[in-house]
Amino acid sequence: MKMIIPFITILSISFTTNPQYSDEQIRSMLKEYFVAENNAPDLLGIHIFKGKKGKVCQLDIESTLSSKEHDMIFSFRAAARVGGYAKIPFRKFIVIRHLPEPYAPAVAESQANCAVKYFIQKKITEEKWRQNCLIEREL
Repeated sequence: MKMIIPFITILSISFTTNPQYSDEQIRSMLKEYFVAENNAPDLLGIHIFKGKKGKVCQLDIESTLSSKEHDMIFSFRAAARVGGYAKIPFRKFIVIRHLPEPYAPAVAESQANCAVKYFIQKKITEEKWRQNCLIEREL
C-alpha cells in the first residue's frame, strides 16, 4: 500500500503536465495555427535556432502598413501559445514583418517568458509588455 500512493502521485503529475514537442513538431503546429486562423498574416518562414542565450523562435510574416500592428501581435501570441509545448523552452521570440516596397522589413523581439506573461498568463498589460519586453527596429 505504501508503494501505491507515490506511484499514483507520480502518474497523476505526468498526466497533468503539458506534452512536450520537438522543434519540427513546434514548427508544424505554428504552420497549422497560421492556416487555421482567418485573420492570420501570411507566414513566410519559421526559424528555430540556438541564440547566444538560449533557443529562439523567429517568425517571418508578410504584412501591410494597415495591418502591421495586428500581424505582429498575432504572431507573438501564436509563438507564446505554441512555444509553451517545446521540449526545450524558448528564450526569445522574434517576428520579422516584411512590408511592401519601398519599406524595409521591421523586426520585433520579446523575451519568451515576458510574452507568455502577457499573452497566456495575463499577468502584465499590453502597455507593460510593450514598455518592458518589446524591442522594435527596422532592418
